[in-house]
Amino acid sequence: MKRELILHIGTHKTGTTSIQKFLREEVGEPAFPRGLFFVPNSHAELMVLAGREQLHPQAVNPVIEQWLAPGNLARMRAEISARVASDVPRLVYSFEGLCLLRERAEFERLFELFAGREVHAVLYTREASAYLASYAATLGVMGRSLSPDPDSQFYVEPDSWLLDYSGRLALWRAYADRVTVLDYDHEVRERGSVVPSFAALLGMRPSGEYFLNRSSDLPTAARPPTPGTA
Repeated sequence: MKRELILHIGTHKTGTTSIQKFLREEVGEPAFPRGLFFVPNSHAELMVLAGREQLHPQAVNPVIEQWLAPGNLARMRAEISARVASDVPRLVYSFEGLCLLRERAEFERLFELFAGREVHAVLYTREASAYLASYAATLGVMGRSLSPDPDSQFYVEPDSWLLDYSGRLALWRAYADRVTVLDYDHEVRERGSVVPSFAALLGMRPSGEYFLNRSSDLPTAARPPTPGTA
């Protein structure tokens, strides 16, 4: 059986932090249960190594600036290559920022890292207005300014490219061996959380409940207006 790499690519505000906590606590190194291996960090290095063409200046923080140093890029690439080449049957990576990839050159660089693995990409979608409102609120709490530039990842008006799932999924389907798209709203309505659906992809059942970074937890005073309203 070909060795697999399960790549959770987001999107933002669809329970990604809860999924990552589940992965850290029930899948992550060094236990490797069920032949799975999850590296317990943000995995944002995958975005850096993909050479995100449209990376917004606000998205570059001191940690990413450090990663961009040539020596660090080489080290991170070597670490990922070693894991990909390992005998572990199934690797699991999770970083919601990967849903922002839009250029073929980015996909080419990313998938060079995964050579020899069968890549299964997993994406959650969410109802448009609720997604944009939750994303905008989180950006406000983080101190990020919304952008009037339609090409920005911080542009959250109703015509935002962030809602163009079909265009970005077409690229993922062109490069990944398998793409699974799950409906966040359906999973929350039916199961209370997206974690059971993701765990099922790994042949697991979560041992606990994970409810992190919910929109209802955000400080009311820090929430910007709902996108599209004055």
